[in-house]
Amino acid sequence: MSKAAGWAVVLALGLGLTASGCGGGKTYAMRPLERTSGAEGKLKVKDSDNGNKVVSVEMEHLAQPSAINGSYNTYVLWLRPARQKEWKNMGALRIDSDRKAKLETVTPFESFDVMVTAEAEATGDEPKGVPVLSGGAQ
Repeated sequence: MSKAAGWAVVLALGLGLTASGCGGGKTYAMRPLERTSGAEGKLKVKDSDNGNKVVSVEMEHLAQPSAINGSYNTYVLWLRPARQKEWKNMGALRIDSDRKAKLETVTPFESFDVMVTAEAEATGDEPKGVPVLSGGAQ
């Protein structure tokens, strides 16, 4: 799959989400992409005391990033306002011995898209690697 086709899939999948109530917040399924069909993820979103959204991402069945491409060594969580263009790096995810990863962050946006990519470095300012999971809160 070309990189452009991969991004098109990410955008399309980011719009088709399943939400369910979850103790003061909502849980959304994250969709795996073709290369990582075994990966699973969920996105939990709840209101914070100051009007922001607390976003928790939990993933499991992750391969090491180097299994996708030998130059990749981390997964990065990206967030952007719903259907906008520019992604913001929200941090790197560390895989534990059970092939699980978690990350919690905060956003002021009411609705947003999220994406996890395998990357060569954790500090990039735009996604350059392979999209692994996508989702969002609408």
